Amino acid sequence: MIRDRKEIKKRPFVLVLVVCLATAYSIGQEKDIKGWRNAKWGMSEDELLSTFRGEAVRLDKISEWPDMFASIWIKDYDIAGNNYDVFFQMDKKSKLLKQVLIGGKGKREYSFEFQKLEQMLTEKYGAPSYKTSSNIATKEAWNYPSTIIELLTLHVINRFSTLSLVYHPPEGSNKI
Repeated sequence: MIRDRKEIKKRPFVLVLVVCLATAYSIGQEKDIKGWRNAKWGMSEDELLSTFRGEAVRLDKISEWPDMFASIWIKDYDIAGNNYDVFFQMDKKSKLLKQVLIGGKGKREYSFEFQKLEQMLTEKYGAPSYKTSSNIATKEAWNYPSTIIELLTLHVINRFSTLSLVYHPPEGSNKI
């Protein structure tokens, strides 16, 4: 009989402990990400330059992709002890921020850097929502309602190696 009373007294304590741990975990996890750092989808070039005053500058020559261009960048941005170039990719039609591309610099093997970035992103955002790997490419993604974060590496032995960290709104979203 006494044993049953101790059991009953333990149950509320265990229940409270579980609720506290679950609450602490959910508070630490982000529910949504609206862009990269203070950049928000749909910002203009002037808004980006103002937001990243002292960091972001205009490129000497505009970089172009099929449906985007970059005229603003942050050179030598430090992430986890390595330097990367950050390109604010604008939609060609609207001229508003569509994507942030963070790329590795120079010719080097990126597998160790990939692992460091993967660990950093997992600590901040939790386990990736998507993960795939082959002999030459690895891709991981963290999906949020307003932003998808993609970490990609491509390595062709004795040819080239790339590392990209990309932030963009979900396809088909009307964030821009």
